[in-house]
Amino acid sequence: MSIELDCYCLGIDAIPEFIEIANKKAREEAITSRCKFISGDAREIIKTLNQFNLIILGSIGPVFGNYFQTMTILKKNLTKDGLIILDDGYFEDDQPYKHEFIIKKSMLLKQIEKAGMKLIKEYTETEINQNDEYEMQFNYLKQRCQELAVQYPDKKYLFDHYIEKQRAEYNNLENIITCATMVIQNK
Repeated sequence: MSIELDCYCLGIDAIPEFIEIANKKAREEAITSRCKFISGDAREIIKTLNQFNLIILGSIGPVFGNYFQTMTILKKNLTKDGLIILDDGYFEDDQPYKHEFIIKKSMLLKQIEKAGMKLIKEYTETEINQNDEYEMQFNYLKQRCQELAVQYPDKKYLFDHYIEKQRAEYNNLENIITCATMVIQNK
């Protein structure tokens, strides 16, 4: 994507093994001059970074607290016309469900608005049939975690726990959560 969009990329993940894979892929694709991947706590690393035209929050939730706090913090690292792509899930307002990390759509939009930002486009799973995609992604993720558990046996428990949590999340995604990719911009 960095070549297609003519941009430079920085990827951050807390799991070093995932970063190793990303760096290996960047070497294979000969894009290491365009793409850098680092392991660590994004909440700390972001404090040391400059501004970006695009920030992607790929299914990590409101990493800095709630969405208001997350958007407020990330605005500092966003150029004036920059965009945040939020790939996440929410409950429709009429749904009775509760979850520790998932909120109703109206609350999500209020937090974005309160942070001085606006939703300019939203893509939902109704526009993109994702259930088959979820199962394929989960199976790939499970396979990859099992491979990493063999490669890093001292961290097997982490990978096993991650698979369990992801299975529960994928079940929610397939059934009760509206999955959306939202394009957000400063007002």
